[in-house]
Amino acid sequence: MYRLLAISFGFVQEIPTLVVGGSMEWDFYDGGHDYESLSEFAKKQISRPICTARVPENCLDEDLAILKPLQAKSTEQLLEMYDKAQAKIHALYKEFNKEEAKLLNARNALGEEINNAANEAAGEYDVKLVLQVMQQRVKEAALADMKAEDSL
Repeated sequence: MYRLLAISFGFVQEIPTLVVGGSMEWDFYDGGHDYESLSEFAKKQISRPICTARVPENCLDEDLAILKPLQAKSTEQLLEMYDKAQAKIHALYKEFNKEEAKLLNARNALGEEINNAANEAAGEYDVKLVLQVMQQRVKEAALADMKAEDSL
């Protein structure tokens, strides 16, 4: 559930992703993946207090200005806000998928056009077969060169 939530709100761009923070602030780790780099990052993160809804005393004033009105809302209001956000995200994903499909169709059409042009340029032969024959001749020539060197 949390993974889906993180991905849906754009917190996670790729897996694995190291994200540190509370409900108000997120830090994305972009350093090295060796022990020393990860350890240094973790020590810096552990040493600072994190603002969360459960520990508001760690929050800055600007964070509290966002948090307090949210805490005053009812569960139903929060669920409604969440559902609206999810609906918007779903609509955007739907639009994205539609546009992506158009681009893939255009790409496939161009790829087919390129293949047709290549085959037309190769005459009555399939251009892939022409390339295969050429590759075989290059291999044979290389083998012949190696044999000639060995006989010296």
